Amino acid sequence: MKKFLIPLLLFVACIFTFAACDSQENNDDYLDGNLCGGPPLYESPLEEFIENFDRHSPFVDNQVLIILTEEVSFKNIFHDYTAEDFLQIGATQVHELDGSTTESTGLTYRIRQCLLEDPSGNTIPDHLKHYTRTFCITLDKKDEDNVLRAVYLLKQRTDIYLAEPNWIESPDV
Repeated sequence: MKKFLIPLLLFVACIFTFAACDSQENNDDYLDGNLCGGPPLYESPLEEFIENFDRHSPFVDNQVLIILTEEVSFKNIFHDYTAEDFLQIGATQVHELDGSTTESTGLTYRIRQCLLEDPSGNTIPDHLKHYTRTFCITLDKKDEDNVLRAVYLLKQRTDIYLAEPNWIESPDV
């Protein structure tokens, strides 16, 4: 009896496996990567993020755009961000996009001036109360996957509201 039990169990396991794999045979979402040709197995969430990122539009191969959270934007309003604030992604330059910190026309400068005059923040105009700082970060390597690595790492930070590649958009003519 034992002589037939092991081959029988193997036979049943094979039939079950083939039946499960056959039900996914025509599904394009499944790629070669495991026994049934199911979804690929990724070594890390970062690798999965890079592989599945929707590259619907081209982007600059060495720049990332970020927006700080509202809370951090105000808390660090007097901090001039540099590449040293983003060492984990290989930043070489950081450029603030939403307002100059030294010219009177810049939003960051205006908020700084308001806070210097009145530290309570009561003199900040209402339209600037929900202010967020936006930056373009230039990376040390020119490589789309490196940009996606940087985006992934920046999205893990609690001080960053949004991190995206610097998309290249062209106007429709």
